[in-house]
Amino acid sequence: MHGARNLAIPYPSTGPDGRPVVHEGRETSADRGRAAGPGGTLLAGDAVLRRVAEGNGADCHGLLWLLDELESAGVGARVLRDGLRAIAEHPRCRLPRTEVKVRLRGYAGRTAGR
Repeated sequence: MHGARNLAIPYPSTGPDGRPVVHEGRETSADRGRAAGPGGTLLAGDAVLRRVAEGNGADCHGLLWLLDELESAGVGARVLRDGLRAIAEHPRCRLPRTEVKVRLRGYAGRTAGR
């Protein structure tokens, strides 16, 4: 990844019990958020990672933004629909359901009759 580096910066987080935990000496997702830095772009669905990266000046986006970018680049609606449907059907998917439904309907409308 361009501009990424291994950082061993301690950062606070919370453990399963809600108490602060400090991670030292190993790269973590928050370290990668710092590594994106000013002018960098981070693609992530992790809220903590996004907050850290945004706090360090990185531009942050998620999967739905990526799908919009792919569509703008000419990727077909059927490919986007099938991919989003597969992701959305996964039991651990946390994408906003309303946004997913809107995009799936839009993709379906653009593939109808083809």
